[in-house]
Amino acid sequence: MRTNEDIPQGVQDEMELKLLDEENRPNEEDIHYDEADFEDDDGLHMIRQVVSETDNPNLPSLTFRAVVLGTLFTILGAGMSQLFFYKSNAPSFSSYFVILVTLPLARWMAKVLPDRVVNIFGWRFQLNPGPFSVKEHVLIAVIVSSGATSAYASDIINIQELFFGQHMSALPSLVLLITTQVIGFGFAGLVYDLLVRPPGMVFPGSLVTVSLFNTLHDQESALTIKRMRFFMIAFACSSINALTVFLLSISLFRWFGRPHGASLGTDVEHCKVN
Repeated sequence: MRTNEDIPQGVQDEMELKLLDEENRPNEEDIHYDEADFEDDDGLHMIRQVVSETDNPNLPSLTFRAVVLGTLFTILGAGMSQLFFYKSNAPSFSSYFVILVTLPLARWMAKVLPDRVVNIFGWRFQLNPGPFSVKEHVLIAVIVSSGATSAYASDIINIQELFFGQHMSALPSLVLLITTQVIGFGFAGLVYDLLVRPPGMVFPGSLVTVSLFNTLHDQESALTIKRMRFFMIAFACSSINALTVFLLSISLFRWFGRPHGASLGTDVEHCKVN
């Protein structure tokens, strides 16, 4: 039988440390976790840093300028998207572009529109309810992002006409396009209570847009000033890069690098002789 004298001193020390650790270990029932320790890693805490928890019900939302700008950019976006629907390099109509462009236009309308109440078929509204609010801006973005897209059902009409020789008249074509476009809104209404109303249903892609709206409309925050400064620097660098690519594409640098005394006519004649 082995005694403590037969066990090496290092092993004995390790066994004593394990015994002390088990004696001093608290019970699971006695452990209390503070929610503040996990606040920094909580997803809802990060959302609260971006999304405001308060609301100002006095801010206007459905206004004349919101409807006009939303309708105008929806027509432009839908027309451009449908025109380039079959192009492999179709230009994109980003919602961020609409957000940035409509801001100065709406503020300009807030300055020039008269403060007058208009009555159209019993619908009374005010042309200029005051400064341009963030709710109007969000409504414009929602209108444009929902309507400024191409109609995917146009494939059906075109394929029937080109490959099968089946001509569809205007009214059935219009009904087909409308039903296929609004079916998505119908499904959205069905799952509204499951995917929209619960606070735990978070869409991270929307946080970027919310942060952009806060940056554009919260002019008193120091963080907003830093964000706007960073945006202006990034916008200037992007514009310079796009302008440089444009100039290179039309070979202006080659034009300025031609020898002195040479002209376009002499170059053309030289090419003809050769």
